[in-house]
Amino acid sequence: MSDERDGERFWQVQKVLFCEKHGGDGFAYTTGLASRGLHELHMWSRPTHGDDPGADFSLSGADLADILNRLAHEWVTGRLRAGDVREIRLDDGLTTAVITCGQAVDAGSLEAWGARPSLVTPLAWSLHRPPRGEPVEIMDDARHAYEQEIRVVAARCDKRVAVSGALLPDGAVDFGVGQPYGPLSALVSVHARAVAGTPDVDLLVSSAYAAEAVRSPGALMGLMATLSRLSGRDEQLEAVHQLGHRVIDRLAKRRAWRNEVAATAQAGHLSLTQARRSQEDVVGASVLCLLMSLALDDVLPEPMVLAAQGPWRATMSATGADPGQRWRCSEEVEQAVRRVFADLDGFDLSRLVRVMMGPVRELLGDDLVVIEGLALTTAVAPPPVTSLVLTRWMSLASSPLVCQQLSTLAQLMTTVMGGAFTLDDDRMAELESILRFPLDAWEVA
Repeated sequence: MSDERDGERFWQVQKVLFCEKHGGDGFAYTTGLASRGLHELHMWSRPTHGDDPGADFSLSGADLADILNRLAHEWVTGRLRAGDVREIRLDDGLTTAVITCGQAVDAGSLEAWGARPSLVTPLAWSLHRPPRGEPVEIMDDARHAYEQEIRVVAARCDKRVAVSGALLPDGAVDFGVGQPYGPLSALVSVHARAVAGTPDVDLLVSSAYAAEAVRSPGALMGLMATLSRLSGRDEQLEAVHQLGHRVIDRLAKRRAWRNEVAATAQAGHLSLTQARRSQEDVVGASVLCLLMSLALDDVLPEPMVLAAQGPWRATMSATGADPGQRWRCSEEVEQAVRRVFADLDGFDLSRLVRVMMGPVRELLGDDLVVIEGLALTTAVAPPPVTSLVLTRWMSLASSPLVCQQLSTLAQLMTTVMGGAFTLDDDRMAELESILRFPLDAWEVA
C-alpha cells in the first residue's frame, strides 16, 4: 500500500515569493513526486493566459500550496493527466481559476531548481472574476452614523502621532468617491491615526495574534480585494495598503512596540529579530485588514466586517476585550452567562481569577487564544465583564488583571454555549471540576 493511500503526503511544496525573470511574480512547485516516478507540478501566482492578466491579483503562498496539494493528490492517483482542465473556486466562490495541466518541461525553464533532475509539469491558468463595477456612493441614511464615529475616534487620537496621508477631519466630512481611500476616506484616516497612537499597544498585538489563530488575514484581504472591484474601489485599495504600511512603520518606532517585541521573544523563546518580524507580519496584516474593511465598510458582508474590525474595536473598548454590540452573542447565551455571574460573590470571583490563570490555562493551552479570537471576530462575544459582575463587587472587577481573566472566562462560556468552540466530554468534565460550575450552567435555556 502506498504512502498516499495511507493518507500520508510524501511530497512538499516549495514556494518562491519573487522571481525577477518573471516580472517579480511568485510561484510554487512540488518536490518529492519524482520519488514515485512522477513529474513535479509547478504553478505561477499570476495568470499565465486568458483575458484577465490579474495585474491586481496574485495567489498567496497558502493558495498555491493548497491548489498544488489538491492537484498532486489527483496526479498521484492517475486522475489528473496532461491536457486535463480543472476549475478551482477562490474567494468564497467569487473568483475562479481555470487550470490546464501542461506537458513536462525542464525544471530550469520554470526556475524550479529544487525539482531537478525531474521534469516539471506546468499548471497554466486563467483568471475569471466579476467585472469591475461603478463606484458605489455612501447612502444618505448611513452618513450620519459614519460622521459620528469619525468625530468620536478623531477626538481620541493622539495629535502628537502623525501618519502621512491620514488627516483628521476639519469641518464637514467629505464622502466623495474620488478621495484617496474612496468615499470612506475620513473613516479610514481617523482609525489609521488612532491605531498609530494607541496607548494599548499590548492589546493591539495580543488581539491580532488571537484573530490570526481563527482566520488567515491573507484570505480575508483577498476576499475584500475582489469585493472592492464590484464597488469600484479597487484602485483606492492600493492606497489603503500603503497607508497601512505607514501605520506599522510609525508603530514600530514606539517604545511600547519594542517592549511587546521583547515580551514576544521571551515568551516564544525567539530572537529579537524573529519576534520583531513575527509581530510586524501579524499586526501588520491585522491593521491592513482593518483599514481595508473600513474603506469598504458599507459594501462588505457582516461576517467579514466582524472578522476584520473586531480585534481593533476590542482594543479601543473600556475593558480591552469588548468589540461591541455587533459582535454580541445571542440573547439566550447572554442570559445564561448572566445567570452564572449573578450567583458569584467576591470569594468566587477571586477564586476564578486564580484558576483561570492556573489550571484552566494548563487545561486549554493554545485553545484559549482560539477562543479569544472567535470572540473578537464572530458574533459570539460576551457582554463586558463590568455589566456581568454585581455592583457590590465592581471595585474588584475593575482591576485590570481581574477584568482580563473574567473576560476570558466569559469568552470561554459564550463560545462554548454558542457552539463556536467544542470541548470533548473529558475536558468539559475537568473544566466543570475546576470552575465548580454544574454542566447545566453551560446550557442555553
